[in-house]
Amino acid sequence: MAVHKKIKDPHPSSSLIKVILMAGGRGTRIASIARDIPKPLIPIDKKPVLLREIECLKAQGFTDIIITVSYMAELIMDYFGDGSKYGVKIDYYVEKEPLGNAGALFKIKDKLTDTFLLLNADSIFDVDFNRFISFHLAKKGIATILTHPNSHPHDSGLVIIDKDKKVIDWLTKEDIRPEWFENRVNAGLHVLDKKILNVVIDKPKIDLDRDLLRPLKGT
Repeated sequence: MAVHKKIKDPHPSSSLIKVILMAGGRGTRIASIARDIPKPLIPIDKKPVLLREIECLKAQGFTDIIITVSYMAELIMDYFGDGSKYGVKIDYYVEKEPLGNAGALFKIKDKLTDTFLLLNADSIFDVDFNRFISFHLAKKGIATILTHPNSHPHDSGLVIIDKDKKVIDWLTKEDIRPEWFENRVNAGLHVLDKKILNVVIDKPKIDLDRDLLRPLKGT
């Protein structure tokens, strides 16, 4: 009779992964129809976008959340509170001055898990985040991003990958487009290792794509 030893799953449980939701943007492009509320609170079928995100995460076991807030921060904090109403634990980092969409990460670095999820707080998604994290760990990368096609690749940042799904180039929206390119845009959903923050960026506002992710291309 063979004896089978149970092998410990090398992948961390979703309950041990910190989730960072970036909710500090002003939402200037959508202000014409939602000027009195922050973008993450805009209701879709009577339910705020950010609540839909939290429900999706909760259903998959991700319950330890930090929301970074700035513009109309009080409205977001008042709506979600400590998260107990929604079955999650929510902490907040309030940006007194705009830090860019990645600046707050350096301020809360000590609160992050070694691997963490970083998500835009104004997107509706139905993503298997456990599979996303497993892919990231299997590839042994420092950062994994979810990409998608959009309706305006001509003025978006474009991600160029090789056959092994490794990012080999990253065009900013100002860069000249090659004659042919694949419509592959950062969807705002990321799995990151905390060591990505072991850099010194001497500027008041830090951009996630330009200052943290794009410099990693080809590594």
